[in-house]
This record gives sequence, structure tokens and C-alpha cells, in this order.
Amino acid sequence: MALALAPETTRWQGPFGLVPPPEIAIQCEAFNGTLETLIKCVIQQKVDLWDIPLHPICLAYVDYLLDRPEEEVDSVSSAMLAIAYLLERKAHRLLPLPEPIEELDNLPYEGPGLEFYQPVLLGLEESFEERQRLFFRSADAREDYEIPFDLGKITTLDLGRALEALLDKAVEETPHVSFGRPRRSLADQMKIVARCLSESPRALPELVEGEFTRGEALWWFLALLELIRLSSAVVVLGQDGSLLFAIGNS
Repeated sequence: MALALAPETTRWQGPFGLVPPPEIAIQCEAFNGTLETLIKCVIQQKVDLWDIPLHPICLAYVDYLLDRPEEEVDSVSSAMLAIAYLLERKAHRLLPLPEPIEELDNLPYEGPGLEFYQPVLLGLEESFEERQRLFFRSADAREDYEIPFDLGKITTLDLGRALEALLDKAVEETPHVSFGRPRRSLADQMKIVARCLSESPRALPELVEGEFTRGEALWWFLALLELIRLSSAVVVLGQDGSLLFAIGNS
């Protein structure tokens, strides 16, 4: 390799700023040109640094600086920045490449086949169909959708209006999260509702005494429906079309 100072020319723009490096000529088997040209070729990926020995270039440039102490600081700094960039890029080439990760989609499946899970899948399908029949509307459901127990002439729309009237009386609920609080029991709520029922039919808002939140109103309504299903409560239509609830015959 040879490194020499080329004839001085007028230049205003270098590869790393306004001050170009000195006209340092580099000659090796893989490259023949100036340091500035080498930098530009590396940036444009036209030269492979793997084939260019940088150690002799660094030594030759240090000797060049010792022989020319009057060289301008800006020009010297520009050349050192260029050489540092070349060293960083070649060092990066020396780093080992990460091993390719085998995609999971290409891994062979070694678990049990579909026949192993078939009984479970059939059970889930049967449970889903049963829930659809009992608790969910089908695509062609009519407006008078039949609830799981007979209420005579009373429809789900009537029950919905009764719940709406109760929710209108509810107060705003303050959000509260407590992970240590025990879960509410529907059975306990049914006992509370049953104690409020009497033989004289009353509207749902009249059964719930005092101040209550929307969440408590829903618990009241669910407990009341369960009591009706168990015949522990009855519901009848009032003269104004509202629903009235009373204690059952069980």
C-alpha cells in the first residue's frame, strides 16, 4: 500500500462538512484514489472495506502529520474524522451476524391430532347451541321472543319498561375497585327482595326503598326474575299497563 499527498486543489465541500480532508492518495489492490474518494465510495456502497487494510492507512497518516506540523487543524480533523468513520464501518463488519430465527410456521407439529380434541370440540358445540336456544335471540327472532319461563301476557318489552323505570330513580354510582371485596351473591339478593314482597302487588320502583345505584337496581331486577322463575314471586299487569310484583305461592 502507498499513501502520499496529492497536488493541492481548491475544494469547498468535503464528505463530512465544509472542510474537506487533505488530498491523501491511497493505493492498494482493492482501491486506488484519494481518501475523500474512498469515503464517498464507502458511503455509496461502491467499495467493500473488507478488502482494504486500514491499519497501514492510519500509520501512514500519523507519519504524515508528524512530517507536516503546520497543517491546518480543520483539515487534519476532517481527515481524522474520515479515518474514524472507516474504522467504525469495518469494525461493524467484524461483528458476528445474528443467527436466523426459524419461523414458527415452518416448525413441524408434534402434538396430538384433531381426533384427540374432537370430543371436547363436540361438547363445546353442544353447549353453545344449548345457550343459543335458552338465552340468545336467533337471527329470525320475533319481537315477542319467548323467555325461558311462562309469564302469560307479559312480554320482555314489559319487563324492559319496568327495569327502565327503576333505573330512572337510581343515583350516580362512584367507581370503586376493591380486589379484596367478596363477590356479591344472587342468592343473598333474592332473600332481600323476597322480604320486600307482599301479597299486595306493587310496582318495582316502590319495592326498592331508599337511595340506590344503577348497579344495585340491576341486582334487584335479576333477583326478582329468579324469584318469578321459582314461583316465589308473581308479576301482573296493572290498569295503566305497568308491571306489579307480589309474593308467590311457593
